[in-house]
Amino acid sequence: MKLKSISFLLLTIFFWAALGYGQRVDQFGRQSETALEFSKFPVKSSLIDKTTDLPKIQSENYLYTPIEKTIDPKAYIVGPGDQFGININSIENLNFIVYVGPTGDILIPTVGVIKVDKLVLADVYEKIKSTIKEKYKSGEVHVYLQNIREYKIQISGAVNNPGFYVVNPLTRLHEIIILAEGFHPFAKEFGIEISDSGSVRVVNFLDFLENGNLDENPTIVIGQKIYVPFGDFQNEGVSIRGIEGIHQYDIIQKNETLGQFLRRNDASLSDINFDKLVIKRYGNSRQEISFVEPEELFTFNLQSGDIIEHIIEKGVTVNGFVQMPGSYKFFPGYTCADYIGLAGGNSKEGSLSKVTIIHADGTTERGTNVLIRRGDQIIVPRSLAQWLVGNSSFFQIIATMASVYMSYLAATK
Repeated sequence: MKLKSISFLLLTIFFWAALGYGQRVDQFGRQSETALEFSKFPVKSSLIDKTTDLPKIQSENYLYTPIEKTIDPKAYIVGPGDQFGININSIENLNFIVYVGPTGDILIPTVGVIKVDKLVLADVYEKIKSTIKEKYKSGEVHVYLQNIREYKIQISGAVNNPGFYVVNPLTRLHEIIILAEGFHPFAKEFGIEISDSGSVRVVNFLDFLENGNLDENPTIVIGQKIYVPFGDFQNEGVSIRGIEGIHQYDIIQKNETLGQFLRRNDASLSDINFDKLVIKRYGNSRQEISFVEPEELFTFNLQSGDIIEHIIEKGVTVNGFVQMPGSYKFFPGYTCADYIGLAGGNSKEGSLSKVTIIHADGTTERGTNVLIRRGDQIIVPRSLAQWLVGNSSFFQIIATMASVYMSYLAATK
């Protein structure tokens, strides 16, 4: 009888301990401490941050705008908002910071108003100096352009966020396209229209992308408007189809080669499996299939209606107990921890201490610091702790058995 009492006491203690531990484990989908371990590992981003405003640099006394080259005083056109510094060294030393007003005038204290709108910078220098000299005849005058103006430019048509954007006289077309969040898939990038007072200039932006021709990436002056036309997909469009079906459309220019198309679409040629690069073309009521070899990339001309089929070389597969298992693009230099981060981290069931990497050559390694190669598989197994105390855990089973056994003891007392 004494032995039965001791057994009953021990089982009761074990029952409540197991029940309490089982309740401590999250049963309703919240992340456990194990699941949060992935946050220790940095996730590298392949995204480039794009600003929605033009950059400024803070100097000791004023802000100035970064420029790509020195401004040519014989070419720069002065307008409202330009800022000038003036020094008059006469009986007393006078220093002024003045702005070109909305009507194109400059007000110089003790001198008066000077009209400078739409004059080249070199002529403005001379006009300011000569006007000041009329009052300060024996004075020495220095004039310089301290900062350039800003104004609004409208971009419309086939961009992702058309509207008005604040730019300056040195802002180029590509910067405004970035501000407008890039081209629409059906954008006719080789026929961009820049209009000004009734005249229209057509810009082939693809020539800038292909050859770096700055004439096709001009600076935009005040009063100009940018229109990116939509292409006619039926007559100018192609489709890009990978392993998941059609996922991209684009407008091509006349005689554009497959290599030019891939390059301007930021396709990394090292990622393309050229053995499986196929062009499907429909003509005369039948389908034509062309297999394009690497040496033919820049000689194979695309035609409207073409379907470009390609399979990216093997990336990296992340499987097991992670938030978003699947295949991911290969990034040289990424470790196992980086790819687990890309997959959203390990789930509450996953164990980072037992991660296995299966390389494409069949060899295996363990650890989150392993450098990943193209074609690797990462497997995150279930943790032992989760196996013991998770849903329908080992301790819960023991608790149930203990309950049954206590019932048995009570029935046989």
